[in-house]
Amino acid sequence: MNRILLTLGGLATATAMIAVPSSASAQASPAAATLPSRAFVAPAVATTTGCASTPFNSEPSAKTWYRIPALIRTGSGAVIAFAERRDNDATSDRGNYDIVARTSIDNGCSWGPLRVVADVGANHLSSPVPLWDPSTSSVLLLSSLRNTQDVYQGLYLQRSYDDGATWTPVADGRVRVTNAARWKGGLQGPGHGLVLTQGPAKGRLIFAMGYKRDGRYGTYGLYSDDGGASWQVGFDRLAPGKLQLIEGTIAELADGRLLVSYRDKRKTKPGSNRVFATSTDAGATISTYRTRVGVKTMAVQGSLLRTTAGPLLFSAPSFIKTKNLTIRRDMRIFVSTNGGASWRKGPLIGGKAKPAAYSDLVELDANTVGLLYETGKRKWRERINFVQVLRSALR
Repeated sequence: MNRILLTLGGLATATAMIAVPSSASAQASPAAATLPSRAFVAPAVATTTGCASTPFNSEPSAKTWYRIPALIRTGSGAVIAFAERRDNDATSDRGNYDIVARTSIDNGCSWGPLRVVADVGANHLSSPVPLWDPSTSSVLLLSSLRNTQDVYQGLYLQRSYDDGATWTPVADGRVRVTNAARWKGGLQGPGHGLVLTQGPAKGRLIFAMGYKRDGRYGTYGLYSDDGGASWQVGFDRLAPGKLQLIEGTIAELADGRLLVSYRDKRKTKPGSNRVFATSTDAGATISTYRTRVGVKTMAVQGSLLRTTAGPLLFSAPSFIKTKNLTIRRDMRIFVSTNGGASWRKGPLIGGKAKPAAYSDLVELDANTVGLLYETGKRKWRERINFVQVLRSALR
């Protein structure tokens, strides 16, 4: 089933859900009724945050859950939020998953209708990685496909040339790498990919992936120098020792180096499960993974973002004073002013002791960044919220 969000005045400032027949093609879901508004107002500190909204609200009674946020801003200034739409809330991360999106034209304060980007029947689409490619004036979206027998089918690429209103069919977008012998499958991201802005590889599209071979975890990057027409494997480094590295994120530093970070998913002591490495050759190779001072989080996905002429940011749940490794709460933005060598705690988002899990960051303008993150009243799987964070709080 496809789900739609009803709108007020053409843009959704409050949300409601109804079911409509599903389709395998990407499409907008038309409104069919008017339901009472249920606006979410996030806790906000005037000097820290701007407007807040809820682009995705799970509805267990309809067997619909939204997870795994991803976020980009296009050349026109539109902001597009992506998520997996799941038919179950199981921790196995398996089931009938689609990729959906909503577009905002006011920096995330309100959102247009829910659009189904990719729906392949009862199969499993996951881990959205969007990029805005200025060379083709298009949004690229990568997702992984598994069939109903839980067999990996590959990585798929879709495009939108109209700020997410329409998308190329997922079935037409199978990604095949030119150096195929180095391809190991696995999961990309999740969260936004990167377009390099300087150096000999300016314009390169790149994103992080993770894999598992012969019982060991590995990390690698996939990149394109022709606007996504072809792809190559770049850096490829096994996780050191017993680390189980998954869910990578990449940022371009002011000096042109790339900072790569992965989560160690082992049940280790909270605050000790985030590693970083750097690349001096636009992602072809990376250094040895190491921890960095000041980033202490639960073992959960996070998002890196370097702001223009500003600090480097990282978002993740920051509560670590517990022996219960399933607790995910206290979304926070960490701040680095020295290229990620060390970090300090930035603003707490959403309030103390509030559930929080996966997230993604985007730069909205010179004064504001946007944060899309999983949260809820009791569980972090209840909804995906968006909040503007003022740059003045990130110095």
